[in-house]
Amino acid sequence: MKKTKLIILGLIALLFVIFIIKRLNYKQSSSNKYQIGILQTASHPALDNVLKGFTTELKNKLGHDVSFVIQNAQGSVATAH
Repeated sequence: MKKTKLIILGLIALLFVIFIIKRLNYKQSSSNKYQIGILQTASHPALDNVLKGFTTELKNKLGHDVSFVIQNAQGSVATAH
């Protein structure tokens, strides 16, 4: 049950990131480079695969115009904050 909640929270977080990217269309300085920050709440094979698929797909769509800052809280709420 706890793993299911983590998976659901991870997917919701990724959807939220996608929504933010589309809404803000954030551009870094004067170039068309995007920097995306991802906070993963815990390590889990399913969450790691979602992260890998997400980053791979965005790199395929945007090419070299995207970079990622990925942090993992390792299940610690204090570290996540």
